[in-house]
Amino acid sequence: MDNTTTRTSPFSPDENGDSGNTPQRQSSDQQLRLIANALPALIAYLDTKYHYRFVNRTYADWFGYEPDKLVGKSVRTVLTADQLEQRLPYLERALTGETVRFEAEVDSFNGHKRVLVTYIPDINNAGSVVGINSLVWDITSSKEAEASLRKLQHDYAALINSIEGIVWEADAKTFQFTFVSAQAEAILGYPLADWLSETDFWSNHIHPDDRDWVVRSCLEATANLRNNDFEYRMIAASGQVVWLRDIVTVRVEDGVPKLRGVMIDITSQKKNEEQLEYLANNDSVTGVPNRNLLLDRLEQALAYSGWQKRPMAVVCISINRFKRINESLGHEAGDELLRQMAAYLRTILRERDTVARLAGNEFALILTEMSRDADVARIMQKICHGLEAPFSIADQEVAVDVSAGISMPPNDGQQAVTLLKHAEFAMHSAKKQHSGGNAYQHYSESLGSQISDTLALENALRRAIEEDEFELYYQPQYDMGTGRIVAVEALLRWPRPDTGEMVMPATIIPMCEESGLITPLGLWVLRRACRDYSRWQRQRIAPPRVAVNISARQFQAQDLVETIREILQAQQMRAAQLELELTESVLQTQSATEQMHALAGLGIQIAIDDFGIGYSSLSYLKHLPVSKLKIDRSFLRGIPEDEDNKAIVEAVISMARSLKLQVLAEGVENATQRRYLRARGCDQVQGYLYSRPLPLADIEALLQQSD
Repeated sequence: MDNTTTRTSPFSPDENGDSGNTPQRQSSDQQLRLIANALPALIAYLDTKYHYRFVNRTYADWFGYEPDKLVGKSVRTVLTADQLEQRLPYLERALTGETVRFEAEVDSFNGHKRVLVTYIPDINNAGSVVGINSLVWDITSSKEAEASLRKLQHDYAALINSIEGIVWEADAKTFQFTFVSAQAEAILGYPLADWLSETDFWSNHIHPDDRDWVVRSCLEATANLRNNDFEYRMIAASGQVVWLRDIVTVRVEDGVPKLRGVMIDITSQKKNEEQLEYLANNDSVTGVPNRNLLLDRLEQALAYSGWQKRPMAVVCISINRFKRINESLGHEAGDELLRQMAAYLRTILRERDTVARLAGNEFALILTEMSRDADVARIMQKICHGLEAPFSIADQEVAVDVSAGISMPPNDGQQAVTLLKHAEFAMHSAKKQHSGGNAYQHYSESLGSQISDTLALENALRRAIEEDEFELYYQPQYDMGTGRIVAVEALLRWPRPDTGEMVMPATIIPMCEESGLITPLGLWVLRRACRDYSRWQRQRIAPPRVAVNISARQFQAQDLVETIREILQAQQMRAAQLELELTESVLQTQSATEQMHALAGLGIQIAIDDFGIGYSSLSYLKHLPVSKLKIDRSFLRGIPEDEDNKAIVEAVISMARSLKLQVLAEGVENATQRRYLRARGCDQVQGYLYSRPLPLADIEALLQQSD
């Protein structure tokens, strides 16, 4: 029987003569040893007594030896006791013919390392294990990378779950979610498994009124690879409606579009918005529409009436001797009378008609779709007849009569403001002509003398613009924190030479807006304010900026941006030193939005004046380059006792804070209002408590003193 063995490993020594050890074999082994010495892996060959018979250069360097110094040594003299104790079981398994792979810690010449060890038994042709091939890979870097990746994944998951919104990923074709963060269950109440397993989960839980347009919007955005940002409602597991702002990003990966986004719960913001809108459009005492909403509905009614060719009317009603009722029974009784009057008028009118409270003791009605003009008289007679019965107020019977004025298009006007004004003229005329009892009067040309006075005023204003009769007064605006002047607002005054009176903006502006003079007048104000500011710069007393009011008509001018640019260049002013104050009514068109962005692009600051009396919403304002909201002075009256005004002021401040805007309260007249505003976090103030509007010389003296 042949007891010789054939070498099976190129690293094993020849212990049996030259059996099988041909020149070709020797050459091949030599090449393999050269390759082994060039590899970064640790390669060694151990005999069955665990003595090194071959080590490559990497292995020797690892333990700080020359290769020939390791050959013949036992692993027991090279490895530490702990390392040897760990490896012996694996070496023993290799001696049984098993290929063994494991990870281990090694203290090398270059420090502590993590390695992957493979023991491959060297088996001869007789089936006996004659040695062990040892292959060791340094996996320290890869393990550190794995640990870093795990930490990164952990930190990323923590970050995602800390976001107060639902972070999600979805299939761009089916909209099925492939990932949602834990906030999904917290916000909408559905288990995460439902989000991920149901193909139509998202669309099935969108509010039915929003579903079609939301899905269509997403489909269009995905098809055009366009990001999207929209607001819609979803139905929570509890059945409650949740408002979401969904910011969607479309990304193409490997040629396939994918959707990622975040849904933010804006339900509380929407509720605040709805409350603010209600307070801005409805009378707080009676709950009926106020003047603002009345004019909006009147515009709609006029358009519908013109299309239908059916008569309509505007009626203004004043409760006679209301002041006496307030004084004798108290303001609470007066408010109760207003509530009962509003309720009574609603019982008389049809559902399509409108009852609104104008102010004080005055109401307005919009009567639509009448079959003939005589219907107005019939309705007024019905109202007057019903008022023959007294109201029950504060446990007393209170007899009430009214004076009313009526205007009807087209003879009495074709614009909402004109019709309302003429109805008010007729109402005041009825009150004057009838000392007692219910009375109503139609607007007629006999009331035209007032219009004649208006025309005379218009001509005088036109002449005043041509002859430069106007002046600018300036009212400072103060920072509530530092007490420093942060801006001055330019306010128009007209020292009328023919009468000697100082005419105020409340008289000038409405007339100029109605006559079209507002555009040249507004341009005059803008040029003069910038000229004065340039003068202050030369005197080194200029405040941070000057604020100028811009009317709706002036803002619509196509050349406004270029005109302002030229004025700023001529006066060597930076755009940031000019602030334009716009009313909410300016904001409601696409052209106005584009105009605002163009102005903001120059660096001009934009403030919304008289905020709270219009109908701006959070969702609308957030898309506009607005830097400041000015709370209308009417909301400071009665602060802090007036709960309705407090609610509006606090809602505006909250809205400004959520949009990261500054908020200024105008019309601050006493220390109580100042303390209230400071406690609520108002940024800036303006009003008689600090300074009245001042002529040029006086404001310069104040600026000099402040500087």
